Amino acid sequence: MVGPPLIVMTAPLGLAGFAVTLILLKNLLSPKRTWYAMWGFSSSPLIVDSTVAVHCGGKGDKGILAFDTENGTLRWSVAASEQSYGSLQMVELCGTKLMTILTDKGAQFIDPQTEKLAFEYAWQHQGYRALQPQVLDGNRVLIPTGLGTGTRLIEVSKENNTFSANEIWTSRDLKPDFNDLVVHEGFIYGFDDSIFTCIDLADGSRKWKSGRYGKGQVLLLAESDLLVVLGEHGELVLLSADPSARKELWKIEAVEGKTWNHPVVVGDRLFIRNAREAVCYRLPIELPQATEQALTIGVQ
Repeated sequence: MVGPPLIVMTAPLGLAGFAVTLILLKNLLSPKRTWYAMWGFSSSPLIVDSTVAVHCGGKGDKGILAFDTENGTLRWSVAASEQSYGSLQMVELCGTKLMTILTDKGAQFIDPQTEKLAFEYAWQHQGYRALQPQVLDGNRVLIPTGLGTGTRLIEVSKENNTFSANEIWTSRDLKPDFNDLVVHEGFIYGFDDSIFTCIDLADGSRKWKSGRYGKGQVLLLAESDLLVVLGEHGELVLLSADPSARKELWKIEAVEGKTWNHPVVVGDRLFIRNAREAVCYRLPIELPQATEQALTIGVQ
């Protein structure tokens, strides 16, 4: 039985797609580049309808490529800056569905319907960007960036199909490298380099900076007002999402060795991994019966 295609990005080679047999194999190094990523192709492909789009940083209009998921032919391409470890994602901005990605030159927004660049917000960073923008309230975009630059909140407007943006604030109190940040109840939680930090969404001011978890990752359990932090050296920490102070509720050594990988929660299961092992923990929460049955079937 042939199911939907599985599309994967491989670090040294590029894009490969599988159903039961190989249906797509594209070497993304073919568009000539002047910059080669130290960590290879580290982003995720984005499937929209019958196309799969990826950032490859080629010259000219070969920065972002969109392939047919069935036969691998190039459907369209647009120019994009070379330096990015970010992934294309779909967002809705000012009522318009767009693809977006962060690069060293700023934020780009592509309309998959017109197959053209809809809007570009210029904000140069001396190095790569490896994080995802967050759209808030439909017209504000949070742009996280690493050392030397910081995090910026912009407000976007659209008139006569033309986008424009204004800076609300820029904060150097939150400078994440490749570490995701989360927004909850008017505050932003994430890593200022390697120290966990909370800043105010209203003006970017620091509320607290505490917790040396290395270059870890954070996950929000919004309904419980809790933050799950996976530290760089394998510690798993549960924090209260509290802007008044860092409140550590519990901490365990969850995986052995360095991990830069993101934790994932599915139902009451927490999945974490590194280059050597993967671990699944069961969280002490109650699930609806249908969800519990689906998860039980899935792990058998």
